[in-house]
Amino acid sequence: VRWEDGELVGTKRLHDSTLKEGNSYGLTAIKPLWLRKFKTKTGRANLLKAPWELFADYWEFMKPKDDELWVTTGRINEFWQSGFDDQKRRPYLKNRWPDNWLEIHPDDAKARGIENGDRVKVWSDNIPVEVGGYTKSAQDTKVRGVMPLYSSTTQEEPDNLEGLFGDDHGLETVRNRKTGSGFQEEPDVLVDMFANTAVSDSSDLPEALADDETDQVMGDIGTAVGLKWKDIAPMTFTEMRKNGYIEMDSASFEAVAMVTDSVKKGVAFTYFNLPGAKGSTNSLAGRVLDPISQRPRYKLARGKVKKIGVSEYKDSFTQMTFKPRNIS
Repeated sequence: VRWEDGELVGTKRLHDSTLKEGNSYGLTAIKPLWLRKFKTKTGRANLLKAPWELFADYWEFMKPKDDELWVTTGRINEFWQSGFDDQKRRPYLKNRWPDNWLEIHPDDAKARGIENGDRVKVWSDNIPVEVGGYTKSAQDTKVRGVMPLYSSTTQEEPDNLEGLFGDDHGLETVRNRKTGSGFQEEPDVLVDMFANTAVSDSSDLPEALADDETDQVMGDIGTAVGLKWKDIAPMTFTEMRKNGYIEMDSASFEAVAMVTDSVKKGVAFTYFNLPGAKGSTNSLAGRVLDPISQRPRYKLARGKVKKIGVSEYKDSFTQMTFKPRNIS
């Protein structure tokens, strides 16, 4: 939400060149250029088509074998973020979903002798985990992916907050910096508004830096277009495994089976972070970084599923069920 022409205005989308600037307050400075432009020379997004060869071998390794299923994780609207917060804090949610679940297609359930309400175990003994690659050696540098390969790994990012306060990090300093009028470079228009005083006109605000030559956000941006295969090969799963950057791990979790054709055959779905699941559901995913973004591919997991018993919710229509809440 931005302050624009005397009104609070929502931001429909980021990276919109038509957005007007507004004042920013508090310790975290809002850089309007972050809202209006991407960090590229043109200010527009660069959508690059990555070579499938970067991912093909990892895909082949991770796809289900024999009687394994894809095991993907996600969320539900009732506790969207973390079950460690909502499920623990809200009794009606804990009563509705007292345990974790595994949505499984009817054909996959039948093949394993699983019915609604059965307690199941999901596990894998062949989970790849990326290790090493953290030194400044030439070999380690090559496996870090496209982005770190073409950026300065030795340049330390300045700490803007530390620079603001200098050596004195005391609470009084923070309080004075944030609220003391002697330190405030721009008028607090919201405070002025509620105090029935004059509101600063948005026309007095500094103009956005439009010139790419002087645009601080756009400065020092390089590109990684036109890579040769010799640069890409060390980042592939096959080469990393061959060179000792991949180790294997095992993990498991338990859940209550929910048989439904809302998931595809060969795919099982479970919540990503629910307490009391007797194991972390995301731990089945391979911990091998994406070569382009250097982000974990934490949704790519597979495992075996078997019935280990019958849960106390097997005949319930109020707990661990898709039925509406008004059914008692």
